[in-house]
Amino acid sequence: MVNVQRQQETFATIKKILHQQELKYLFIFTAKLRVVHKEKTHFFVTASEAWTWLVVAAIDIGRKTWGLELST
Repeated sequence: MVNVQRQQETFATIKKILHQQELKYLFIFTAKLRVVHKEKTHFFVTASEAWTWLVVAAIDIGRKTWGLELST
């Protein structure tokens, strides 16, 4: 139950970050996807890779914006 609550809080925080930093997030996310495309032989990233980069970008923005640290 604690993990579910922590996960919900994490997603709420990420949603807030993305809402407030949408343009910056889109720039970072597309830049990271371009890096993935160059490193992979296939053109499209998988859904799990896309979600991983989304979370990484959101957490990075949160750290830079508010000094936010998310514990796992």
